[in-house]
Amino acid sequence: MAEQKIYVDLNLQNNSLKNTTVGANSAMSGAGQFQYNTSNSRLEYHNGTAVKVVANMDDVTGLLDFKGGYNAATNTPNLDSSPTGVLKGDYYVVTADGLFFTEQVKIGDSLFARVDNASTLADWVIIQSNIDIATTTTAGTMYIATQAQVTTGTETGAYAVNPATLKTELDKKVSRDGSLAMTGNLNLGTNKITNVVDPTSAQDAATKAYVDAQTAAIYFSNDYLAAAWSSNTLTVTHNLNTLSPKVAAYESGELVTFTVSVTNANTVTLTKNAANAAPTSLKVGVSK
Repeated sequence: MAEQKIYVDLNLQNNSLKNTTVGANSAMSGAGQFQYNTSNSRLEYHNGTAVKVVANMDDVTGLLDFKGGYNAATNTPNLDSSPTGVLKGDYYVVTADGLFFTEQVKIGDSLFARVDNASTLADWVIIQSNIDIATTTTAGTMYIATQAQVTTGTETGAYAVNPATLKTELDKKVSRDGSLAMTGNLNLGTNKITNVVDPTSAQDAATKAYVDAQTAAIYFSNDYLAAAWSSNTLTVTHNLNTLSPKVAAYESGELVTFTVSVTNANTVTLTKNAANAAPTSLKVGVSK
């Protein structure tokens, strides 16, 4: 049928006008006219005063188009082995766990085609919304531990610790480099402190070896009774192997004055004032 132009209103009586096309590049002059402008890919209409743009068809291409569910267990519909007809903007929601190309996807994840004819994993955007809890071998979601949870250390699930919380807890512990001073008594629970150097300052702790060495240089006698004195002298054997010993003597309740002479490296002789009686229970200490 040859083209015929209608110059009067056409009343369709609420019926549809089917199998029609929008005119292209016509010179619109009346209100209500539509056309598709092929020069700029725009759908236009005339509002009675001027031509207005209804839509830029280039912008429409690639808009999200929800296609439905995707079963990753069976690759239904076929999206990753030999897909056909996939367009940019096609959008699927995973309905069954499985591999999408080489990527593990789970129920609820979203798949978006980035290009037409998407055929590789790189052609898709995957938004994961159903991620498993992380394990020591599998990536996943984790909780952030609170300070109390870090302090008690009893949580066994997938918890991460932020640096500030960890530092707070570590600051309570003994620092290996000695940079942190103790804030309380250190209870060793019947354990030892080992490999300690000998003391050099007055408030340093003393090692067993140091104490043994010091006490080995001290001799402290049992009581010397009055009978031990020979005339006014008392011989004390200390075995400290020194010719310059320090000697102290003590008699409970009595004043004892005496002079000390070094007999040899292991013996000293105490000589008392002849006017004083021999002490009845004298204690003598000798040190290097």
